Parts: sequence; C-alpha cells; structure tokens
Amino acid sequence: MNMLIVCYENDMPTMYASYFARKFCRGEVLINPTKEELIEKAKRHNAIVIVSHGKAYGIIGNGKVIVGGNDSVRKVIYSFTCWTGLDVGKKLASKGATFIGFTNEVLFPFEGNPESDYVAEQFFEPFFKHVDLLEKDPYLFYVLTKKEADRRVDELLRRGDEKSIEAAKWLMWNIGNFVYYDRDNVYREEVALYILPLSLFLGSLWAGLR
Repeated sequence: MNMLIVCYENDMPTMYASYFARKFCRGEVLINPTKEELIEKAKRHNAIVIVSHGKAYGIIGNGKVIVGGNDSVRKVIYSFTCWTGLDVGKKLASKGATFIGFTNEVLFPFEGNPESDYVAEQFFEPFFKHVDLLEKDPYLFYVLTKKEADRRVDELLRRGDEKSIEAAKWLMWNIGNFVYYDRDNVYREEVALYILPLSLFLGSLWAGLR
C-alpha cells in the first residue's frame, strides 16, 4: 500500500481525528512532521491523507503552513481539515494534484476518549471507510464516501436515539462541504466563471439591439 497518513496531534479535535484515521486507514503513518519531513516522505507515496487544521490558504501543521497554494504536490491529497477546499485545494489541483477536502469547518462531537466514543466513530468511519481507493480511483473514493455518509445518516436517524441523531447532524453538515478537485475539474470551474458573465452580457446586449 503506497499511501501516507499524516496526522498532526496538536489538540483534542486533531487527536480524535488522528485516532480514527489510523484506525480505518492503512499505510505509512507520520505524526507531527515538519514540512521538510513531509515533502521527503511524500516522494515515496502516491496518495496522502492529511489530518490537521486548515485555512482557505493552506493546510496547517504544528502552527505553520505545511501545504500551501504555491506548493507543487502532484499527488492525490485527501485533506481532512477545515476550509482547505475553498482555495488551496483548487490551486494544488491546477498544478496537477487531485484534491479532496472541505470548504467549511469540519465539525464533530467528542466526549474525551475516542476508543469508547460511539458518536464520533459513527461520524468518522464513513470518511475513512473507502480510503484504500485513493490510489486507484480517487473520484470513486469521493463518490462512495458521500454515499456511505448518506447511508449512515439514514441508519442513524432510523435508530432515533439522541446520540445517533447527533452523529447524523454532523455527518450531514460535513458531507455538504465535501469537495473533489482535479486539473480538469478546476479548469471547467474557472472557464464557467468567465463564460457566465460573458453570456449574461451578450444576452443583455442582444436584448437591447432587438
């Protein structure tokens, strides 16, 4: 398995996410690396799962930007972080990466001990269950993850107890912010941003000439 799992354990939320990433993912695990260590390790892997904090402009590790928009990481990157799908994910994809991440905060409940936290496990498992597909077919991973999360939401709501409903609520929030980018995907999106205003302008111009 040529996959790298990178976990930054800097506070309770990232320690929780790290625990479940390591429970459900298979591959080489790297804890709290420097940017230089991450870059060196990444050379030997096709797909990278990064669990940490994030901003629109970069993936944050140990309080610093470890992957930013100026980096050229031509890998499959699954960024289990807040906000990185807004900007840095698109920039990485435009340079040849495949990026999967979130456009908003990644929110989940936790009770203090991930080993016995039922609600947290119901939340995390759908996001890591199909992670083995990242190397062979990252888009299939993205699609199946969304389907698994939707299926789990239905299952939890049918159970109807307070904890299950809580887990379902957080799953619905996060899957609504879950995005996939590759070079073609980002290119189509950028073209659409230019074509739509142009088409509206030409349409209004044509209406004025009639």
